[in-house]
Parts: sequence; structure tokens; C-alpha cells
Amino acid sequence: MDPRVEKEMSEEVEVGFRVHRAHKMMDWVENEVTEWAEGIVFEHYGVEEVTELTRDQIEEIAAEADRLDEDYGDIISLGFFNIVRWWESETEDYVL
Repeated sequence: MDPRVEKEMSEEVEVGFRVHRAHKMMDWVENEVTEWAEGIVFEHYGVEEVTELTRDQIEEIAAEADRLDEDYGDIISLGFFNIVRWWESETEDYVL
């Protein structure tokens, strides 16, 4: 066996169980929850682009994101906060 492979295998055994590339899963989760939130928001407000939302609508979304964060934690609210940040970056008008 190649000594480098043998060394790598012995190091893995010494470390024990370890999850690699968890950040990839977090990226996937964030993308999924943001797409889910986007669908809800766009359908509710009858828009096709985030820039079509008004400041009042964004404030409603931010308030609901806060409630979701308190009730369910940051994974569910993340998508709605991403929409608010996206709108802020497009309009240069800041709500959060």
C-alpha cells in the first residue's frame, strides 16, 4: 500500500467520526429555504421580482421573519431574511 494512503487512513481512524463538507449542506439548505420563501412571497404579493415589492411589504416580510425566527428558529426564517436583504441590496433602502 502507498505510504501516503496508509498514513491518511491511520489519521482518519485516530480522529474518529467526522462530518466533512457540512458547509455544502448548509448552502443547499439555504438555497432550498430561500426558494421556498420566494415562492410564498411572490405568490402572496402577486409579483415576479423582488424589486416589485414595496417598502411596506418588505417590512411585513421582515416582521414575519422575526416571528418565524422566534417560533421555529433560524433555518425557516433565513429564506425570508434573504428576501429582505436582497430587496435592500437592489433598492439601497435598508429595513433591517
